[in-house]
Amino acid sequence: MANRKNEKIKQSGPRSTAAPGPLSSLRSVSQGASAMVIVVGCLVLIGWTLSSETLKSVFAGLSAMNPTTTAIAFILAGVSLWLLRAEQADQRRLCIAQGCALAVALVSSLLKLVEVLGSLYLGIDQLLFRITSAGPKRDSY
Repeated sequence: MANRKNEKIKQSGPRSTAAPGPLSSLRSVSQGASAMVIVVGCLVLIGWTLSSETLKSVFAGLSAMNPTTTAIAFILAGVSLWLLRAEQADQRRLCIAQGCALAVALVSSLLKLVEVLGSLYLGIDQLLFRITSAGPKRDSY
């Protein structure tokens, strides 16, 4: 009898350790938000690759999202959040998540701030795609 119970447990696979209630809901929100941010960043990069104005700007009528400083930052931030969604992230996941967060801070914030305040052109916006602005409409940061 005990062997049958053990076999059933082995066959059923790992069980969810998520706590019921608000904590479980917050984990679900975190998981959904990280996936959505990653998808948006990827769609924008696909839009730039295919020259699709609809995909470049998340919503019709908005400025195109910058592929380097914004779309890549979206993907990295989403990956970081995804890796940290577990209750106890192991050391490897934690290091990767922190590296992604650091890259977001460096590329989309610090280097862009240096460009703007220092009147210096580092060409960060042009790393992946050549961006041409037509008229007063600028790419969003």
